[in-house]
Amino acid sequence: MTFLSLNFGPSVPRPAEFLALYFQNNTCTPFTPNSTRCVLGNYASYSIDARSIDDVRAGISFAQKHNIRLVIKNSGHDYLSGIYGFAPDNVLEWEMVTADGERVVATPTQNADLYWALSGGGAGTYGVVLSATVRVFPNEVTSNAAFSFSVGQAGGVEEYWNAVSTFHQQLKPLLDQGMVAEYGFTNETLVVTGVMAPGQTSDSLQSSLQPLVDALTAKSCSQLTAQSLGMKLAQADSYYDLYKAEIETHLAGLVFPAAMAGRFVPRKIMDVDATELDRALRAVAGRGYSYAVIALNALNSVRNRTAPPIAPNAVQPNFNDAYSSLMISPRWSNSLPWSEAQVLQDQLINEILPMYDAAAPDAGGYKNEANWAEKDIKKSFYAGTYERLEEIKKKMDPSGFFYGITSVGFDRFNWDSAGRLCKA
Repeated sequence: MTFLSLNFGPSVPRPAEFLALYFQNNTCTPFTPNSTRCVLGNYASYSIDARSIDDVRAGISFAQKHNIRLVIKNSGHDYLSGIYGFAPDNVLEWEMVTADGERVVATPTQNADLYWALSGGGAGTYGVVLSATVRVFPNEVTSNAAFSFSVGQAGGVEEYWNAVSTFHQQLKPLLDQGMVAEYGFTNETLVVTGVMAPGQTSDSLQSSLQPLVDALTAKSCSQLTAQSLGMKLAQADSYYDLYKAEIETHLAGLVFPAAMAGRFVPRKIMDVDATELDRALRAVAGRGYSYAVIALNALNSVRNRTAPPIAPNAVQPNFNDAYSSLMISPRWSNSLPWSEAQVLQDQLINEILPMYDAAAPDAGGYKNEANWAEKDIKKSFYAGTYERLEEIKKKMDPSGFFYGITSVGFDRFNWDSAGRLCKA
């Protein structure tokens, strides 16, 4: 395997590192004893430090000549914005290199199908993207609120889960204003890392949050107040400055567990009746699972006024319609036997996700934060866009050179026992 790492900015010291224990098969991780034999395992045999279009072309040619699987090392993703929409909503132009080495430019009017596909239709499958020209917005004051509560603070287990449900309902009007919330919760604690509010001061954010605080106080018989929640408000002159000060430190030490899955919470369920969903969330948490959540309203009226999508795109329709995106993770310790990773993987797919899906049928999941073994990838991760994306894939990459385990065209190949790709 070869990793192609585009490097037009700060370098990645180990470009073959993909931060996922399951796919590394626990090979050469920092968590094993120094005495453990370290073998190459699932790590890439080659890495390409691509600093120009010629480097990209050379890397593609090398992989094709030697019949080596090429994997594009994508960047990560960050907070989403309820005011300005998803990143693909703001792309003006894509520059890409095809499997044949051809440079292609895609805009809403030039190679429009490719533009549509690149804008949310899955990573690393149509070609190697060299650049994106995006719409930007002026810096503005941005505020953040952080707080938490636990079973003990709420006054008991039932009171805690009632408070979780209240929190979810009271968050809706804040999301409708274009705010984004990131939080996590377990069977015992809910921790809000941030309710990010572009364009608001900390004072105005505090006022916006007051109905949520009042509802929690009323629901908990005055157990949960602004003081007991430990409400912390912060403000900066720009989104970046606030993110750097308030959010980044919480993310620096995060490591994905050996297995995880993802699901959307559909907004229509939250608006009509969330009773069964609340039960399912509680039942899954009772099995020792935790949730990491990003909540936003991608179609709110503020966004529609300030930043409507530049052109139609392939962002998952079920993400546009979602109240939030959940990452569902089991308890995991790197001291556990590695055989437990497969046990957890099987449990997620065959037990945990069906529990959730019974309460939220066809919710789907965010393809970048979900499980690779999803039973219906095309429906869950593409939600009606897959057939058109597949046609574009066949046109741009007829041989299927660019492969991803859940990317468009994934089912044209099978794995053999050594992990090599064979045409289906």
